[in-house]
Amino acid sequence: MEHLRYRNESKGLSEWSFRTDDEIILIPGHHEAIVSKEQFDACQAKLSAGNLKKRDKPKTYKRKNCHVFAGLLTCGVCGAPYNATIGKAKALRDGFRPSVYLCSTRRKSGTACTNKFVSDETVGPFVLNYIANLLRAKDSFGKSTSIQTLQKKLLRGPIFADVDHIERPGLEEMRSLFQSEKFGPDYYEPVGISSEAAPETTERDILDREKRRIERAIDRLKAAYLYDEKSMSESEYIIQRQELIQQLDATDERIQQLDDRATRELNMSDAEFIAKASYYALTQELLYSRQVDYIALIRGTDPEITKDFVNTVCSNFCILDGKITAIRFKNGIEHRFVYKKTDP
Repeated sequence: MEHLRYRNESKGLSEWSFRTDDEIILIPGHHEAIVSKEQFDACQAKLSAGNLKKRDKPKTYKRKNCHVFAGLLTCGVCGAPYNATIGKAKALRDGFRPSVYLCSTRRKSGTACTNKFVSDETVGPFVLNYIANLLRAKDSFGKSTSIQTLQKKLLRGPIFADVDHIERPGLEEMRSLFQSEKFGPDYYEPVGISSEAAPETTERDILDREKRRIERAIDRLKAAYLYDEKSMSESEYIIQRQELIQQLDATDERIQQLDDRATRELNMSDAEFIAKASYYALTQELLYSRQVDYIALIRGTDPEITKDFVNTVCSNFCILDGKITAIRFKNGIEHRFVYKKTDP
């Protein structure tokens, strides 16, 4: 015989899924069972085992993909922005999945724009190697460096083999900027690596010695005024003491500034330290690698760091036929690339 289960309406229950043991009324032996008790128990055991496996299975979390160049790409045909999506996993890259960017107009209509899509594997190497060439070109730039020499430095490397030249206006603007010595890498440096660390330590020692010298001078001045009546008048003493006090206040203020900065660095969070260290590693890679391996770089560092770095340097990339035809920098300078003609 099977038991009958039904809702206790006095509990105000409206959904079976929310019932508890005290809300269920059970009448034993109410009707004939459809299956045997042995079959029923076996099914319940299997269901319980399945639920247990689901509960015991560890949760996995898929890291949100970072589209490094999202929001920076513009279609060279219709002028619309490019949308980002995740690409297919690359077997040769141990499952690495690059971002894929497609013209938003073409994505919506399919026919209104014919421009090709691009991926991180195309945009990344071009952009980072070009920025690296810029940094190295600035380091070796001289007042007599010609436009032709600058262009040769900027297009150095196999990534730019099919670029014929850079349009003149952008080159001239960049050359003028280099001559003004206002161009340089914008990055953070980690504590302990900063090039300013040693000079600041030396300055702190110098200030301590200067403070002690001023304090001794104030003591000697006071002694001379009190015990040598012929040494100076009261007005002279007041004026000289005031000058020394001002020097002491300025020294104390600078010491406090250095101490405050040191405290901020010591209190830096782990995330801030990692970010600064990552910026430092990234710029070192750009400055000293003969050729930047974008895929290796993006897999070896936090992609968000690379994304932030690119956004601090560049504001837009124009895409045409799967190639970058222009780079606009944050300062407004734009470099337009003319590619070599290929045989049809």
